[in-house]
Amino acid sequence: MPDDQVAGTLTIDSRGDLRLELYGGFGLAEGVRFERETDGVIFGRCYAPNGHMKDISLYECHSAINLNFSSNFPITRYTSFYALIGYHTMSMNDASFFEARVEFPELAYWCHPHKITTYFKETSITVALDTSPENNTLASIKLEDGVTLNLNQECSYKPDYPQVYIDQETVLEIQKEGISGFDVLTKARSFERFLSLGMLRPIEHGRITLRARDCCQEVEEGRKFYHSIEMVTHLYKGENNTAVKMPEMLFKHADIEPQFESMYKRYSTENSISQIWSNLIDSLEKKRVFTSNDFLVVAQALDGFAIRFRKEQKFLPELQALKEEFKGINRLKLSDGDLEEANGSRNYYSHILKLEKKEKKQALEGAKLFDLTKKLRLLLICCVLDFLGLDKNKINELLNNCSHSILRVG
Repeated sequence: MPDDQVAGTLTIDSRGDLRLELYGGFGLAEGVRFERETDGVIFGRCYAPNGHMKDISLYECHSAINLNFSSNFPITRYTSFYALIGYHTMSMNDASFFEARVEFPELAYWCHPHKITTYFKETSITVALDTSPENNTLASIKLEDGVTLNLNQECSYKPDYPQVYIDQETVLEIQKEGISGFDVLTKARSFERFLSLGMLRPIEHGRITLRARDCCQEVEEGRKFYHSIEMVTHLYKGENNTAVKMPEMLFKHADIEPQFESMYKRYSTENSISQIWSNLIDSLEKKRVFTSNDFLVVAQALDGFAIRFRKEQKFLPELQALKEEFKGINRLKLSDGDLEEANGSRNYYSHILKLEKKEKKQALEGAKLFDLTKKLRLLLICCVLDFLGLDKNKINELLNNCSHSILRVG
């Protein structure tokens, strides 16, 4: 209810986890209820770290009540899946926005900005920042659903005597009149999955800010300044401070610039590749311990690719056909014996057969299974690049130029 107002504290940690603690609770006039339903949305106003008052919308809120009999009121704690800071709207499905800005820490490495130029002279160093709004869009894609994706370059200058901070980055801009918060999040997560292939590591978006037509103020000459609305979501990977090295990428934007739009449209519109793509990304993630499940993720993705995009048959003939199809790829080192062992290992681990059948099935384990998984993953990468429309010569070029350890197979 709009008149049901309670004081409290909202905490947002670095992973986007939201915790609201109320000094009391909603609807307490009717008495304390221990079985509480999920609140679809909670509106609030609170002070941001910069001291400004902000509107807050919390979505999909789950509560728990803590009673203290020495106090006159209970403490109600909420956890929330999503939040908008700076805006009130009833649902993450409300089509209230026209633009979003999504940060990726890795994107500047993948698509280089060139807003800062350094000039070295014998007795001086000069740094020039290009602050003009022209030519800020490095790449643009218009999707069939009316959404436009732009890769924009930005730079910033912040004097903080005696230091001076200069920065440049590339961000993803999502544009569509009447787009919802969930739509923006879907597009951001789709792009991060595509970027994960190019960088051969799982990527997750960073800060997301939105703009709405009714969240602005007019400035001189009738121009409008649109306030930024921050979207908060849970980040699964948290902060990743591992340095990104240029040679370790499978491809950068410059490597595929002529094909980028067609590749991304093919990726984003063909739902049949989604589970295969998910398995590939899962296989790229660094894990503390390698298990047979990591092998099965790759094997099942290859099986699924063959079934959905080639000819459905038994697993061994599928592997043999894919090996033959990509026989001109220099990095591919699969032998006929490898395929037999892949087939036996997949049957053994998929069905958890009796131990005495392990040798009969030629099932591998340990380091040998790990090495076989790397070879099969390379074949899976070839399949996905082919799906995106790259010819065998281009696939060969990308793989030969990449020095990532994932592609080093014996």
